[in-house]
Amino acid sequence: RPGVRVWGVETQGAQAMSEALKAGGPVPVALTSIVSTLSAPSVSRLTYDHVAELVTEVLVVPDRDAVRGSLDLADHAKVWAEPAAGCLLPAARQVLERVGEGARLGLVVCGGNATTADMMAWTDHFSLR
Repeated sequence: RPGVRVWGVETQGAQAMSEALKAGGPVPVALTSIVSTLSAPSVSRLTYDHVAELVTEVLVVPDRDAVRGSLDLADHAKVWAEPAAGCLLPAARQVLERVGEGARLGLVVCGGNATTADMMAWTDHFSLR
């Protein structure tokens, strides 16, 4: 489907791909995000090459927005998802600003690496109650 565009999303402090794209290849990054499942200390050359060729842009959102996205998925979609999936909602809002409200978006929601205690702690940390 040549008309399909793909965006990636990372959280601030887990920006291995966006930093690699800026640098023109894989670079080491310091991981500080609560979303530890989203990034590695660097991306592989193979992954970088695929993303550089096929992905429109890699968006970066704050941890707070990723946690808010997880809470929104739970409240509105009745889906329990960790912040690695929660970051999709704020990223999707950014995409809609770029391409227009009439666009049809598909989100790949996965991951279950957050416990109730994790979510409660992050909700308190970011004052999201």
